[in-house]
Parts: sequence; structure tokens; C-alpha cells
Amino acid sequence: MADSWNPLTPQTFAVDEIVSAAKLNQELRDRIQALFNGLVGDGSADLDVVHRHKSGTFAARPAAGSAGRLYRATDTGAIFWDDVTAWRHLSGRGFYDGFDRADSTTLGSAESGHAWTESVGNAEIVTKTLRAITDSIATIDSGALLETAHFMATFDTGSVAGNVDLGLVLRFVDSNNYLFCHQLAATNQFLLKKVVAGVATTLASSSYTAPASTTHYIEVFLRGNLVICRITNAVGVPQAQLQADVVADTVTPFATATRCGARLFNEGVTGDVLHGLNVVFNV
Repeated sequence: MADSWNPLTPQTFAVDEIVSAAKLNQELRDRIQALFNGLVGDGSADLDVVHRHKSGTFAARPAAGSAGRLYRATDTGAIFWDDVTAWRHLSGRGFYDGFDRADSTTLGSAESGHAWTESVGNAEIVTKTLRAITDSIATIDSGALLETAHFMATFDTGSVAGNVDLGLVLRFVDSNNYLFCHQLAATNQFLLKKVVAGVATTLASSSYTAPASTTHYIEVFLRGNLVICRITNAVGVPQAQLQADVVADTVTPFATATRCGARLFNEGVTGDVLHGLNVVFNV
């Protein structure tokens, strides 16, 4: 009887069959190959029978579809688990960037190895900060569904208090569908919003007036449908906190989102800047 775990075509044998050497050798080769595939976790691994999980760059990760398979992205340090339908975060160092690099009109890769994408508008690296040249959303691909995560970001408000508009993008599908929080001077509020089919809807708000040219921290907890956001001043005193927990608002429109990042809509030399962003996934 063939073993059910053998992915190759097993030989069949009659009860009274005198088995030929060729047939027996083929069965032996198939079983050794099956053992090899099971040990290395992936048929495309090297020729040494070593117990290991598949690894490579994040960009080279194969499509999900083999239940229980693990993949380690060597450039970002993340470990993913394949549940057949999608890759999910299992472990790793997460995403971080302090923009400690030369001025550049392109964002390049974060210090964690994740590649930045200017998903909306134009942003640049200026004096070790992220600055919007035009209204900008810059994102990174986390590599898995954004079910749970912890965001920490450091911003400086611009020199004109009435123009402040800075925040974090928590789940990003495309420029017409994303979940975000931001400090907005136009209404003197800290807000949590969803954008669905290009239409923005406020999910939660709290009054706060951010002074010009001051450091602020934004912290966000994602726990499935529960989203908690807070903004604090430079010495860590909370100024406003928001919460939303309706799945139809915070999850359903963004169920396929793997991207997150920063939103800077106060551009130019007097605009807001992002000093650093850290995101830990599956916490």
C-alpha cells in the first residue's frame, strides 16, 4: 500500500507479482524523493537532505498554496506561515525606518529591508526625515494580511500650525481604499477615517490643536476589527485617543490589505515631517 504522504505516483504491485529490479528501483527513488521533499519543506530546495524551511528574499517568496509551509525572508528577517489562501506573519523583526541616509528624491528601502512605495503623490528623504513634496502616502508591503500590529511613529509638525495634516495609514489596498488616522489642523482634531471607493468617512474623532514645529508621537494598536490610536506630545503626555471596533468599518473594506505606512498632506519646506516609523506585526 502506498503511503498517503508520497506526492509522487506510487508503484502498484499484484499479490503474486515477481517484482522487476527496474520497478523496485523506481519505487525506492520515489520514496527517497518524497522523504527529501518532506524534510526540506519545498521541492525547489537544494540537493542536500537537510531539515530546513524555504528561505530567500521577500520578492522571491512563492505564492501561498501549500498548507503549513514556512518561509523566511532573508532581507527583512520576517518568517511567514502559509495557510493555503495567504501568507501570514509568524515571527520576525517587523518594519522600521529612521531615514538615516542621504537626501534622495526616491525613498529606497527602509532600515528593516522593506521597500518603500510612493503610493500617492511625491515624497522625498530630506535631512534624515520623510517629507511630502506633494500630498503623499508612502507605504511598505508587510508581506501578510494586516490583522494585528503595533505602530509607533515620530512626527514634527510644520512651521505653520494651521496647515498640519499628518498621520499613519493602517491598512492600504489602493489610493481609493485605505484606513488611516491623522492630526488635522483644519478642524483641530485627531481623527480615525476610512476611505472606501474614494469617499472618506470619519469613524472616531477627538479635539486637539497641535502646535507648530513640535514633536509628536502617534501610536496605534490593530487587533482585528479593534483599532486604538493615540497622539502624545514630545514628553509622552497623551493629547487625544480614538477607538473603533466595527468590523464593517475597519476590516471588511481592507480585508486584502498587506500595505501600511505614512500619510503627509502638509507638504513643502514648511510642512510636517516623519522622523521614524516602527511597525511590529502579529503582537
